[in-house]
Amino acid sequence: MKPKFIIIAVIIAMISTSSTCKKNSSDCHFIFTIKNNSSSDIYIIWSRDSALTSLGYNPGSSPSTYKAERGIPLKIVHSTCFENEILASSTKILYLFIFDAKIIETVPWDSVKKNYMLQKKYRLTEMQLDSANWIIDYP
Repeated sequence: MKPKFIIIAVIIAMISTSSTCKKNSSDCHFIFTIKNNSSSDIYIIWSRDSALTSLGYNPGSSPSTYKAERGIPLKIVHSTCFENEILASSTKILYLFIFDAKIIETVPWDSVKKNYMLQKKYRLTEMQLDSANWIIDYP
């Protein structure tokens, strides 16, 4: 009985030490923040591609991930470094698309894309994100 307990304890220790929360470092950012300073709620989605029509995912499908309520910062979290996403982009730019929440919640996604119904589009380089400390103020 004791050997099983020791094995289980070792496995638990290995899992707890290997599964740490992702944290930003100077050369790898898993997180950036959008500060919604506007008077309305917004949705944010990012892409390596500048074309709104190429966005396949409707941010309204996951409000807890993509919706920034007015006056409340939203942390955008990615599984890999955003620096890698920027490097993989042909333009070396990270694009942020900002949408009014009322539009995302009432208009079909295909219509939003087709009619270019966004509030603002940011074109951000790694240098710009670094100098902003990976915090974007909207508007």
